[in-house]
Amino acid sequence: MIRQRKIENAANDLCSRMEDQGQKTAAMYGFIQGAKFADEHPNWIHVSDNLPEDGQVVLVTTPRGNVRMYVYEGGKFIDFIKAESEVSYWMPMPKPAGGHVGTKPSKVSDCDNDPRGYDKEGGER
Repeated sequence: MIRQRKIENAANDLCSRMEDQGQKTAAMYGFIQGAKFADEHPNWIHVSDNLPEDGQVVLVTTPRGNVRMYVYEGGKFIDFIKAESEVSYWMPMPKPAGGHVGTKPSKVSDCDNDPRGYDKEGGER
């Protein structure tokens, strides 16, 4: 609720100099909707700015521009077969599409098996 109030206050400050009420209403609505969209669609985070929590499953981009799903463990980005990789940017895993709430693991320790045929220790099944 505090975030919503801050967004509304910022929208009011931005639009306070507008004289046309219709333009002011449209601008405030656009500002609030844009802030809501930004909150729901996190940006890529550069590894020099911040790092995930230990054990957190994240999307990453490599220096070559590849997007992968890795886990951050012990100060390293590791794929599910325990191969370490250089990472430029990362972001939290997005929510499932369509509002469906499944059993998606949030940490690698929650995974029983890797869908590619490896167990969580990296050995073949």
